[in-house]
Amino acid sequence: MRAAKITAIDAGAPARLPTDLAQWHAQGPSEARIRRQLATEDVDAAVADRLVRADQAGADWHARYAAHARERDRLTAVPGLSAADRAAQVAQLRRQTFHASNEALRAQALDGSPRHE
Repeated sequence: MRAAKITAIDAGAPARLPTDLAQWHAQGPSEARIRRQLATEDVDAAVADRLVRADQAGADWHARYAAHARERDRLTAVPGLSAADRAAQVAQLRRQTFHASNEALRAQALDGSPRHE
């Protein structure tokens, strides 16, 4: 019964929501404005909450990765470090910045680093 309700809700949900949410976020509107826009598209408040939280979590991760990338670039530009020392410092930075293993792996993939550290 629950699965049938979820299917019915999914069938009625606008397919363009993820794109719209990304566009709204890129334009910099407030969370309240995004919620109002979702309400005009008949999106349930609980669904809107989850979408806004997921969007915020994504934005937070991207901000942390951008800060990590700046520090990584600074570390890799330090003269006199061996490749092994540089890799160890970048790995330590990644562990300090990304506590969840899936986040650390994602950052490592974006960094283009070898997996074994």
